[in-house]
Amino acid sequence: MEKNLQAYNHNRKLAEWAQRVQSCRESGLSVRQWCDENGLSAKTYYYWQRRLFQMSEAAGPRFAKIEAPVHTAGHIAASVRIGTAQAEIYNGADAETLKALVEAMQSC
Repeated sequence: MEKNLQAYNHNRKLAEWAQRVQSCRESGLSVRQWCDENGLSAKTYYYWQRRLFQMSEAAGPRFAKIEAPVHTAGHIAASVRIGTAQAEIYNGADAETLKALVEAMQSC
């Protein structure tokens, strides 16, 4: 029973920090500014960010399914590379698809 409670608390803390890291990244602020506004030390933030990153790497690769229309006559408007992921964006790509693509590429 005690091990279950410890595992629950550990998982809850991981989820809490995953949400904090995501919130910081989406805020548009620097880590230091975000931490100051949220009453956290940057050192603690970076510790948890590193732990979460290491855990996600240990879990192996992740894939996201992105539905894309078939382009028969479109021209490539841009080629995007984020880390090791690369994609070609065709004329007429909608904003929702682009957002999903960038999010998927950032997780690679």
